[in-house]
Amino acid sequence: MNRPDLDDLAALWQDGPDPLEQAQMDAYARSARRRGRVFDYLEHLLVVLLFAIFAGGLFVSTSPLTIGLGVPLIIVVTWLTWRRRSLRQMAKTLKTSDPAAFLESSLRNARANLRRNTIGLAFLPLVVPAAVTFKVSVRTGGGFPEVWEALVLWAHTPRAAITLALLTIMGAFTLRARRKVLREIEKLEVLRSGYELEAELERETGE
Repeated sequence: MNRPDLDDLAALWQDGPDPLEQAQMDAYARSARRRGRVFDYLEHLLVVLLFAIFAGGLFVSTSPLTIGLGVPLIIVVTWLTWRRRSLRQMAKTLKTSDPAAFLESSLRNARANLRRNTIGLAFLPLVVPAAVTFKVSVRTGGGFPEVWEALVLWAHTPRAAITLALLTIMGAFTLRARRKVLREIEKLEVLRSGYELEAELERETGE
């Protein structure tokens, strides 16, 4: 859910839910489920590609350095995929039965997205250099002196600058997404508090 969606929701439920408001909630829930499926497919495709690269590298070179990099990379990628997928599954549990349930499930979804972004941001600076070193290790045969020499030479090539630029861009986009989710959580909490206050006033008036 982006900010315009939240601003639109701020005007909802003033006089109780109506068919139009319910249709808006249902439409957003369907959109969230579609986005979740698309990201699931893309992430699975990426994981299959990484597995093929790492497994192929282990067959080519069985040096201790290559194995010491390849096996942890496979474990980390597996764990990251499982963890991020489990967090993304929350996007499929948006409840549209009433405004309170919708806001609560939207908050849960936003917090899951925040954790997913935080995990990606934390592991990005570790996985990319390890993957580069693994690739060099496979190409050179896995001897530590050869790997170190190749890395030093690689660091002075345009490919190193491009890799660093891509890593920086990915980090910047992740940070931007994280700030956006934080703003979304803040907005949702304000909406939930306002809705709860309105519901409490209605109960007191009814009594």
